[in-house]
Amino acid sequence: MGDEDEVQVELTDARAIRAIAHEARQRVINILYAEQRPMTATQLAGRTSLSPSALSYHLRALERWGVVVRDEGGDGDGRNRPWRAAGTVLAIRAGHGAGDAGAADALFEAMLDDHRQRIRHLRTLPEQDQEGFTSMSVSTYWMTDDEVAEVRRELDRLLKSYRGDRPVAGDGRRRIAVTYSVLPVVEA
Repeated sequence: MGDEDEVQVELTDARAIRAIAHEARQRVINILYAEQRPMTATQLAGRTSLSPSALSYHLRALERWGVVVRDEGGDGDGRNRPWRAAGTVLAIRAGHGAGDAGAADALFEAMLDDHRQRIRHLRTLPEQDQEGFTSMSVSTYWMTDDEVAEVRRELDRLLKSYRGDRPVAGDGRRRIAVTYSVLPVVEA
């Protein structure tokens, strides 16, 4: 999938950002945006340990903010109606007001909680299954604003190159999450 195929959904409203800062909604977003295929609340329930009715509720909330949409080919009740990501990329652009900062902080906390869960899960795997993964790595560099933008573009380009790959039974692939931050260092 090239950049020309990318459909960005952008959230700027603090209420929308707060709405997605929920653990269950984050799971749904992660699945639908990563897999880019329609799924019903019942199918998502099997992947999230939530009930189909709870997922229907969360899907409707995400629909209200344009994050997910009902798939045109679907019919039936809420549990059997397919939903899909409204785009290929979800971008969050919080403003600079107090409400915006609070919404962004709530979303970041939800994302950090998810990251903590993944790290704890990594530690429960047999040692050979932990090979190649790192729980966290921090490096600091001196960069211009243009170089920071280049690093972000290159990381996005590299990660997008894996997006279209679909697993084939027995090929050894598994779903993984990549979390990275490009942030200024807080000077003392």
